[in-house]
Amino acid sequence: MTGIEIAVSAYLFAWAKRRGKPLAERAGQEADGAAGLLMDRLHQVVADKLGDQGLERLEREAQAGAEEPSATTTALVTASLTAAIEDDPGFAATLHKAVADLHAALSPGVADGGGMVSGNTFHGPTAVQSGNHNQQTNHFGA
Repeated sequence: MTGIEIAVSAYLFAWAKRRGKPLAERAGQEADGAAGLLMDRLHQVVADKLGDQGLERLEREAQAGAEEPSATTTALVTASLTAAIEDDPGFAATLHKAVADLHAALSPGVADGGGMVSGNTFHGPTAVQSGNHNQQTNHFGA
């Protein structure tokens, strides 16, 4: 697993939560239409490759009001993505590009010297946390 699977799963869950909101509410909350279009694109790339392997369950959980997908759903989606990435380098490249484009749209200030994660490559000062109930402890210096 390269780590992109976890990011894709999180983006897909956010896509499903956004999709489940009434149109008027979505219009008020989506300041950046480009990010919404890129989330749609990422979902389509994954759906075209994987079909309903976990995506239906992910959408059901999002529409039920869950704040995060369950561990079982995340594992199902990430396992499906891992297998597809390992089997199809073209899909892997398309997925990395879709995630990088979405991340860039959602991360103003990256060009201003902030950090960025693209796939499993870190650019600049970057810290990443994912998952439920995670904890990070940083020790600087001694």
